[in-house]
Amino acid sequence: MKKFIFALFIFLGLTLSAAAQWQESPHAEPNLHNAWYFLKKFPDLSEHARDAIHFRAEGNEDASKQSMQAAIRENMRHEGVRLTVALWSLEMGNIRQASQQAQAALTLQPDSTDAMYLRGIVAMHEKDYVTAETNFFKLHVLIPDNVAAIHYLALALCEQNDPVKLKRAERYARLNTRMKDAPPEAFAAAGWVQFKKGDLAAAEKFLLEAVRLSDGKVTNPDIKYYIAAVMANSADPELRNHTKEILDEILESKTPFYMRADAERLRKTL
Repeated sequence: MKKFIFALFIFLGLTLSAAAQWQESPHAEPNLHNAWYFLKKFPDLSEHARDAIHFRAEGNEDASKQSMQAAIRENMRHEGVRLTVALWSLEMGNIRQASQQAQAALTLQPDSTDAMYLRGIVAMHEKDYVTAETNFFKLHVLIPDNVAAIHYLALALCEQNDPVKLKRAERYARLNTRMKDAPPEAFAAAGWVQFKKGDLAAAEKFLLEAVRLSDGKVTNPDIKYYIAAVMANSADPELRNHTKEILDEILESKTPFYMRADAERLRKTL
C-alpha cells in the first residue's frame, strides 16, 4: 500500500481534474458520453435536438431543457432523438428519464449498437447490472474487439456478487488489457475486478498502470473512485485523508459517473 500511494502522489504526480473523458483507442466505440457524436451520426437530427445540445454546451440549461422537450414532441420515433434525450437526461442527473429514453431507442432499433451501448451505460448508473450485462454482452458478440463493450461487461459482471460471474469479469478485464493500445480504463477495470476479488496487491498493480497510461492525470471519476476505495483500506490516517480529498473532488463535480452512490457511502465512513 505504501508503495502504491507513493507512486501515485510522488512519482507520477497524480492530478485529479473534474472532467470525465473516455480515452479513445482504435477499438473503442465512439464516445457516447459526448452528445456531439449524435450530431455527426444523425445528420437528420431535428433542429430542436441540435439546439438542445448547443445550449447544454453553453451552460444554458433552461434553454436546453425547452429545446429537448420540443424535440421529444416533434419526433419520438427517431432513434437519434431518443438517444440524444437519453444522454442529455443522464448528464442532467435524471436517470429515470435516461433509462426510459434509452430503452425506447433500443425498442425502435433493436440491432442498434449505439442504443445497446447507451442502454447499458444508463443501466450501470441505475445499478441494474443484469441489464447492463445483457446489453454489453450483445455488443461484445457483435463487435468482439470493442474495448468499451468488454470494459463495461467486466464491470457489470463483477458487481453482481456472483463468484462465477466474477471469474468471467476477470477474464474479460484481462482480455481488454491485452488489446493493442489498451486505454487506461481497461487497466482500471482490471484493478477494480481484482479489488472485488479481495486481491489488493493485484488491484494496486493494475491501477498504477492506468495512472501511468494517463500520464499521471486521471480524469475519469470512476477510476478516481477505484483508487480511493483501495486507499480506504489502509489503516494509515494520512492515506485516509488523501482518500477524503479524492472523494470530495469527484462528488463536488456534476459529472455523472456510475459509482457516485458508492463514493457517497464511502465518504460517510471516513
